[in-house]
Amino acid sequence: MSLSIGSKWRLLSASSVVALAFSFNTAHGEGPHTVHGTKPASAGSGSTVRNAGATAKRNAALAATAPAGVRASGIEEVSVSAQKRTQSIQKVPLSVTAVSGKTLVERHIFDSQQLSELFPSLQLSGQVHNVSGVAWSIRGVGTAVFSDGVEPSVSTVIDGISYGRPEMAAVQFFDLNDIEVLEGPQGMLYGKNASAGVVNIQTNDARIGKFQSVSHVEYGNVDRPGGSNSVVAQTMVNLPVTDNSALRIAAFATYQPPFIKNLNNDRGNYGQTEFGARAKYHIDINDRLTLRIQGDITHEAGAGPSLFGVTSAAPGGFLASQMQKLEPGFGNGKAYNPYTYTNNTPSYGFNAAGAQGDVVYNLGHGYRIDNLFGYRFFEQTQSDNLNMLPFDVFDVDGSNKRDWQVSNEIKLMSPTGKRLEWVVGAYVFDGNYHTDYQQAGDGVGLGYPTPPAGEEFVGTNVSDYIHSRSYAGFAQLTYRLVAGLSFTGGIRYSHDDESSFGHSGLENSVVPMKTEGDYHYNVSANNISYKLGLQYQFNKNIMAYFSYTRGYKGPGLAVNPGVLDPVVKKEIPTAWELGIKSMLLNRHLVINASLWDEDFHGFQAQAFSELSAPANLLNAGNLISRGAEASVTAIPIQGLRLTGNMTYVDAYYGSFKGNPCYPGEANGTIGSNVCLPSGTSDATGNALANSSRWTYTVAADYTHTLTRKLDGFVGVNWYHRSGYNFSANGDPHTFQPGYGLFGFNLGISSKNHRWKVGVYGRNMLNTHYASWIVEDPIDGMMKDGRAAGKGGDYLAMYSADASRTVGFSADLQF
Repeated sequence: MSLSIGSKWRLLSASSVVALAFSFNTAHGEGPHTVHGTKPASAGSGSTVRNAGATAKRNAALAATAPAGVRASGIEEVSVSAQKRTQSIQKVPLSVTAVSGKTLVERHIFDSQQLSELFPSLQLSGQVHNVSGVAWSIRGVGTAVFSDGVEPSVSTVIDGISYGRPEMAAVQFFDLNDIEVLEGPQGMLYGKNASAGVVNIQTNDARIGKFQSVSHVEYGNVDRPGGSNSVVAQTMVNLPVTDNSALRIAAFATYQPPFIKNLNNDRGNYGQTEFGARAKYHIDINDRLTLRIQGDITHEAGAGPSLFGVTSAAPGGFLASQMQKLEPGFGNGKAYNPYTYTNNTPSYGFNAAGAQGDVVYNLGHGYRIDNLFGYRFFEQTQSDNLNMLPFDVFDVDGSNKRDWQVSNEIKLMSPTGKRLEWVVGAYVFDGNYHTDYQQAGDGVGLGYPTPPAGEEFVGTNVSDYIHSRSYAGFAQLTYRLVAGLSFTGGIRYSHDDESSFGHSGLENSVVPMKTEGDYHYNVSANNISYKLGLQYQFNKNIMAYFSYTRGYKGPGLAVNPGVLDPVVKKEIPTAWELGIKSMLLNRHLVINASLWDEDFHGFQAQAFSELSAPANLLNAGNLISRGAEASVTAIPIQGLRLTGNMTYVDAYYGSFKGNPCYPGEANGTIGSNVCLPSGTSDATGNALANSSRWTYTVAADYTHTLTRKLDGFVGVNWYHRSGYNFSANGDPHTFQPGYGLFGFNLGISSKNHRWKVGVYGRNMLNTHYASWIVEDPIDGMMKDGRAAGKGGDYLAMYSADASRTVGFSADLQF
């Protein structure tokens, strides 16, 4: 986002996995997750902190006397806002994993493509064709549709704002409080659509009464053919403005060397440069009223991980013959090929910006109203060459995109710690997405007629507009039935309206690549989703829970004329989950585990078979995800922290007809995994695309006193993911074998945590793996594809951690 079929529940085994308890000490520049779960609220969390300065001082004092993640009595409890109020993660009756901003810095993780290395249930596919594509899957389930008219199954929420399009959520991780991954359907309390889960990112708030400055820099040597040096620079300053207000300003700049090397010319930015800033202002207007406002802006340039390399070409085909001329020995079986030979200059970049305001009013006696308004804007340009060759086979592939959205959520919340706790609210969303894109080529070397001067032989020009509106009302309550036993119930009513319209034309081409004409499609839907659950607190350290949820993902629309059915209906998941959370051995051992069973009805998918045909949307029957998760954190001795996190996923298509055949697939007239006369294949029973059966991560971190003024630290980590296929049809050419990534960090720091220097390594075994493998969309044009029976051509993208990086880092704070 590999799996087996079957109607009965299988015996699932699961063992250790990731840290559910981390230190969030202000001495390290992170927002404090305090011992008893009382952290300052991020925007949208609904908490008000009048004594943030005093709290920060207490936490800093604690941090000065204990290594990260340890306090005198053991592991600190982590606080999360998974249920729209600040709670200890050990008390939240759902599967949620949290990682602090401090841990992200320690592991040198600053980009969304690296995030799955900390969250085994979370995977990222590069399948979105743009520099900022963020296609998440959780427990094997994600969105497998390119159309802007279909929203993701995994929602990204940043500081309480739900992002309607995945490209809008492309963020560098800087000055973060934490990242929470909520597994399973979460549409009850979270914004728009979250049928598979939520990635909840919270940045650090401004802290009243405290001056603070934190900076982090690192320089890395990356083992890539196109370049070797990576740079990360981040800085933050927290400024008291008045006795009751503060301003926090954070900024960053990053550079990644080229992911792909062009052996034909060196024009263009094949690496990736990004910089941006964020400002947050917090004012307690009086004892009852708090206002938080913030704004941010980001600019990115360079193709980075969005460029393709050729992994395999159809034997005897056009691309193979040309590649062998350019790269003698091409086709000898090597899967990692980070090279291209294009004759044009790629151009990629985006600008993103936003502003939001959060007003919290304390009604007295613990009741409060929280209103969160947000505006987001995103624009992107990209241009590249699909044919990978130094002449015009298919030279034009570019787009311009402009997205913007506004949203508002208001909620009324009851006091915490009462027998009855509840939250009720309303949500509105309005999103507008406009894309112009062009694709064209002369087909040089393929025997096509020479087009007139100034024109291309085959091509298309499409301009599309999407307007998405959503309205919802929701309520959730928790009621303590008897001592230790609580009931949770929630309900959400949603109404969605979506429209798409646009035009597809030849422009400067002779032969149309797609159906020409205008189109205008509309769809609307109403839905009621709900959640029921029981939670039993055996004692203060052990809790078990069970929940049943009916989720929702709204309908979607095609953005091309000529599709068989322009509407994809709503996607409905139903899921149950059973879990246990425990803190043992005088708070020196945390063990959490869960089992789940999810069934997605009307899963939204697409099917396409030739370059000239539009992608057709469809509801692909149903899919099933079953599995187990477990996590362990242990502190066996002072200064040593051991963590592990593992996910087992058995996810497969319960029914999926209409999927395109892959080149070389055996022909047949009936059954699954054969190419039917319609040119499609029945993928029923196949593993979900991009879903691994086993994923786990383990880490050990040790801090030790060196001298009266110095501490030394060392950490090692290992991430493993079993094999998976990027295609639902089981195409053997798009299979990614399992792999493991080993990393380390070590260095020294001052006792007062004012400074820290170290060295680090990521993917030290230099394990190469693809972030996406796909059949070349123009192999039909080159007569290398399924229609010609030659086996097809395949392209791959590579992520930032697909090559070894060794570097130096430094931290400084005041």
